[in-house]
Amino acid sequence: MSAPEISESAIMPVKRTRRSDAFPAELGANIRRYREERRLTQRDLCRAARYDLAQLSAVERGLAVPRADALHRIADTLDVSLDRLCGRRSFKAAAAETESRSDRNPEQLLGAGAMAVVEELDDLRRRVERLEAISGSRARLRSKT
Repeated sequence: MSAPEISESAIMPVKRTRRSDAFPAELGANIRRYREERRLTQRDLCRAARYDLAQLSAVERGLAVPRADALHRIADTLDVSLDRLCGRRSFKAAAAETESRSDRNPEQLLGAGAMAVVEELDDLRRRVERLEAISGSRARLRSKT
């Protein structure tokens, strides 16, 4: 039996930001844990879920995140809900965690995506300030000549 053909778009590479994001690592660890609990090898899981072996290895190491359809097939094969596979806890546990967040700083309150946006905006602001300083100094030089 030959390996299933999987397009390169079957996974989304993890975009590296300055701030680490725990989701890919947590997802990979959960997939590995549930796979090992069911005594499946990576190859067995890949065959059953029609997923590429190298891509599964990257996912389990936290280097990639599968597309939604592939993640759904993996969850079905492992007989686990997507919520559990992605690390979501019960509503009560999430509510208790939300209550304990009041003493955290804003960086901890914002998710990884929001922090990445804030960092990009800060970077853009610094670039604009530098460009304005450069254009202002050029204008002064022109007026002196």
